[in-house]
Amino acid sequence: MKLNKLIACIVIILAYTQPIFSQFSTEEQLYIDSLNKIITTNSFHDTLKAQAYVSLSEVLATSNLDTVIFLCDKAQTLAEKKLSKTLHKLEEKSFKTSLAAALNNIGYVHMNKSNLNVALNYYFKSNDVELSNNNRQGLASGYNNIGLIYYDLGDIPLALEYYHKSLKIKEEFGDKKGIAMSFNNIGYVYKEQGDNKLAIDYYHKSLKIQQEIGNKKGMALAYNNIGSVYSSKKDYLKALSYYKQSLITRQEIGDKKGMAVCYQNLATVYKTQNNLDLSLIYYQKSLALRIEVEDKQGEAYSYLELGKLYLSLQKTTEAKSFAVKGLKIGTEGKFTDLIEKNAELLSKIAVQQGDWRQAFEMHNRALQIHDSVASKESIKAAANQQAKYIYEKEKTISDIEQAKKDDVVKQEKQKQWIIIIATAAVLILVLLFLLILFKRFNVIKRQNEIIQTQKGLIEVKHQEISDSIHYAERIQRTFLASNELLNEHLKDYFVLFKPKDVVSGDFYWASKLNNGLFAIVTGDSTGHGVPGAIMSLLNITSLEKAVEQETEASQIFNVARHIIINRLKKDGSSEGGKDGMDASICVYNFSKMQLIITAAQNPVWIVRGEEIIEIKPDKMPLGKHDKQDVSFTSQTIDLQKGDVIYTLTDGYPDQFGGIHEKKFMSKNLRKLLATNAHLPMNEQKELLTKTFHTWKAHLEQVDDVCIIGVRI
Repeated sequence: MKLNKLIACIVIILAYTQPIFSQFSTEEQLYIDSLNKIITTNSFHDTLKAQAYVSLSEVLATSNLDTVIFLCDKAQTLAEKKLSKTLHKLEEKSFKTSLAAALNNIGYVHMNKSNLNVALNYYFKSNDVELSNNNRQGLASGYNNIGLIYYDLGDIPLALEYYHKSLKIKEEFGDKKGIAMSFNNIGYVYKEQGDNKLAIDYYHKSLKIQQEIGNKKGMALAYNNIGSVYSSKKDYLKALSYYKQSLITRQEIGDKKGMAVCYQNLATVYKTQNNLDLSLIYYQKSLALRIEVEDKQGEAYSYLELGKLYLSLQKTTEAKSFAVKGLKIGTEGKFTDLIEKNAELLSKIAVQQGDWRQAFEMHNRALQIHDSVASKESIKAAANQQAKYIYEKEKTISDIEQAKKDDVVKQEKQKQWIIIIATAAVLILVLLFLLILFKRFNVIKRQNEIIQTQKGLIEVKHQEISDSIHYAERIQRTFLASNELLNEHLKDYFVLFKPKDVVSGDFYWASKLNNGLFAIVTGDSTGHGVPGAIMSLLNITSLEKAVEQETEASQIFNVARHIIINRLKKDGSSEGGKDGMDASICVYNFSKMQLIITAAQNPVWIVRGEEIIEIKPDKMPLGKHDKQDVSFTSQTIDLQKGDVIYTLTDGYPDQFGGIHEKKFMSKNLRKLLATNAHLPMNEQKELLTKTFHTWKAHLEQVDDVCIIGVRI
């Protein structure tokens, strides 16, 4: 009996597998043969047989999903039979591993056949076995599959719960590839729910890890997904940028199927922008690749999109050719969605061509696919009604258009009479006013001559002042930190510098100190415009003097303050000038990964991951003050890779705007910086600029603005 059962088993396996062996390479065929040998030879241990059933099911899954259930049932029966007995720990662990994999694979088949509740049941059974086997990595994979099922069932909270469970386990093991995929799955859920901000956040997290591990296939997927979010937001420039990055990455790894998807996405965006020539080129590129890699479903989809495009161009013959091909492949591959869409497209084309029979037949076929749960009679009735409507609508269209033309002619005649009468009335009024205006003309002419003379004088003076201010701006800029100096010492940074007027009281200055360290100062001089600019030059020259003799941050500020106070004693007032600046100085010791900070009135913020560290300033300026004899203090911060240091003046948070025209506030700026610190520095600068202009809207800029960001 045992021999007969074994022979029967072999025959069934061969019946499932033989017709598809020709699809495999020689190496794969040898592997399949070795698995079959383990299954059919009595000398092999049952642990190996159970593993062989599972492995063979996974090899054959791409060609015949039904084979998976048959083989995994064999593995399940064998493993459960053995586990009902007392086993050695290693044997027990091996059988549990095979059983969990078999249950998971059966769940996968049911998921692909849209038997979602059955699939969910198998995934839970698989996870129970993984839990008893203490296989945390297998458990993570199972949680991910369960999350996918719950998403398909529309239970978003449970989908996110299981995706996060999977993510937590992957983080425990440091499975970066798995973590990136979990971020991608979570991002997809948020995108489909319309939460674009969270979707982009998680997709960027996925992209960052894929870049770290050099997984170009994962990077291409992340670029594509980010592009899809921007496309849904109608930010087509960014969508195109990310789609193109995805395409380049897929070209590098030779992923032709992925390249076809990228071409499809680019074509769709260009079509949305009404750039039909480019759209056509990319649809054709996508189709060519899908034919090459024998992606039948994708090929049918490309035919559908090309048909739509040609129909929009009123090229019904070409549109019909593509739609027919799409319907044929969709029917052969049983791709119901594509059968419906290509049939509906053919119905629209038939209407354009006046082929009402074809329109009816194709629309009827689309309805049959679309409403598969309805009875055949209901579908037929609905199709007949719709086809009848289309026919009657198109049949009477010429009569309707003619009636509209007649109505337009009638209205035009009425308008002409109204225009003639109105014109005559206006001409009479114009003649009356011309008599009055002629008398005033000579008076106004003399007045204009005087005004033009005065205007010319004002314009000359205004130009002289404007030229002087712009020349002063060029001089002031030579005192600011140059791009060459910043690029020499900083790898990743941005400077947002927006004076209220042409010249500015705010400034940013940098210097290499005598001890070899690099210092950068963000300063806010008293006033803005021309007075502020002059004060900024005095402050910068005072700092330059201070660094000639000092290298400690606090001492540089102490010496600079002393110089400023002494210089302003000569301003002519009884008490001496009380002007100066609020500022912060950051001294970078990159070799020790340390930052020494002295802050006067203005804080320094450090964003580290999700945390923001605020370096509170000394409550005194660099200038005359009741604490002018108190030394400034320094704080030393141990830096970590990825830290982002922000220094700023008070111009940005003090800007009025928004719905209630209130100040932007420091807490909102701090939140904005912390939330977006993960972005590239140039994107952060763009975001800050855009947010500032949006907030300010029609209001005047109240002060100079300066923000510097440095990533370690």
